[in-house]
Amino acid sequence: MYFDLTNFACIRIYGADCQKFLQSQLTNDIYLLEKTKGQSTTAMNQSQLTAYCNPKGRVISLMKIFRKSDDEYFIVAPLSLMSTIKKRFTIYKLRADVHLSEESEEYQIFAIVDEHGDKKFDSKFEKFGTEVFMFSDSFYNSQGKKYILITRKQHSETVLTTITQKLQCNNKPESLWLTFEIREGTPWFTSELTETLLPQQINLDLIQAVSFEKGCYPGQEIVARMHYLGKPKRRSFLLVSLGSQLEEPTLINERPIKVYSKYIPDDEEVGSLITFSNYAFRGNELKFYGLGEFDLNRMASLEDNSFFIKSSRGVFDLTLGTLPFQNKIITDNKR
Repeated sequence: MYFDLTNFACIRIYGADCQKFLQSQLTNDIYLLEKTKGQSTTAMNQSQLTAYCNPKGRVISLMKIFRKSDDEYFIVAPLSLMSTIKKRFTIYKLRADVHLSEESEEYQIFAIVDEHGDKKFDSKFEKFGTEVFMFSDSFYNSQGKKYILITRKQHSETVLTTITQKLQCNNKPESLWLTFEIREGTPWFTSELTETLLPQQINLDLIQAVSFEKGCYPGQEIVARMHYLGKPKRRSFLLVSLGSQLEEPTLINERPIKVYSKYIPDDEEVGSLITFSNYAFRGNELKFYGLGEFDLNRMASLEDNSFFIKSSRGVFDLTLGTLPFQNKIITDNKR
């Protein structure tokens, strides 16, 4: 299956100082990304999840970064935050030999999931030309191997023909791809929540999006102090439901949505919904998946399953799902 990621944008960042610059700006260790061997798409790199923080350690945006060479990278982030990212990069690059592609709309982004476990699936990417860039994007996903494909828009029709006819992938809504991301614990958020969340608050330290061994970046001192000297007071959890009562299908037009617990009688929220997706891959599956960040001191217990949110359609009950790293959150909180 494939997905047209219309709510995400891509920029190309390049120049002799590009690698050093990105290392000084982002939370993850850019040097861990492997170098692409030549121009062949068969030598696919692994994507890297990372974040861009402000000097106070709050996350401006989550992003995925892809390395084409030492001096050329692609960055994929929510469309609503891309102008902010580019503005910050422009301010901090100073006189460094670093350049940004002029228009984020220049590229089209597709995601592909090999749900059948085809062992020769990777080799089929040879059919793409050098104007198309493919990266492996699997993390905790159990649905199948995931890939991100980036192409200039003038090549998109040819690429779609290859995807549908030669790779035999069917088009699915972007909300299903977001469901896969949410199941893995990837907390995509848009402009409503920018610069309000600490990395640990949305589990970025648990999904390999923060390196505590690299050098400085904006907000690094605050993020590191929380890691080494403190304990997060807020963490994020998976919330699920068989219903889909929220009006929006994805994080489009996002706004902070308060989450309540039936065990807290004073009707004060225990957290807020960061992102969610309404899509049932199969008829008998859960329809709603969301990531909510919680004040751990206000939860009755970390095994609490009696949450709800208030929508225009009334009270919407939610239960706690299971993230791949959830046991670590519970264990760390008991210390």
